[in-house]
Amino acid sequence: MLTVKDIRSVYPAKIAYTERNIIRANIALDFLWEERCKERVVNYTGDRSGSCKFAALLSRSLFGGRLVGNQEHIFTINGFDIIDLNNSQKDVMDLKDLAHVRLDQELAHKDYRDALSSCLPRVNKWEQWVLDGLNK
Repeated sequence: MLTVKDIRSVYPAKIAYTERNIIRANIALDFLWEERCKERVVNYTGDRSGSCKFAALLSRSLFGGRLVGNQEHIFTINGFDIIDLNNSQKDVMDLKDLAHVRLDQELAHKDYRDALSSCLPRVNKWEQWVLDGLNK
């Protein structure tokens, strides 16, 4: 289970935040979300709405930074840069300016941390896929 310290900690980057690596991370998220949709017997349409917990955890793990967000959306920051792999997803675009409002204390609630923790095995699998693919 993720602790409050885990949520608030700044993680080091494993790979550079480059266009190539962002594309690879987004491909991994597409595969991850398609895999999850199949398990839930939901048709995957290419829209990753609802996947921000996975996206934020993958982003933090790969590109470093800290988890931040609000009740509706979670993303990462690294220094002053917002890193949001779901920025182009419908649910995030629908939030408009509210998508990146920071109410970070919301992330510390036990139920939210439990939900994030449940995402970690899948995130770790696809993080490794990204890293393995970059070494080929």
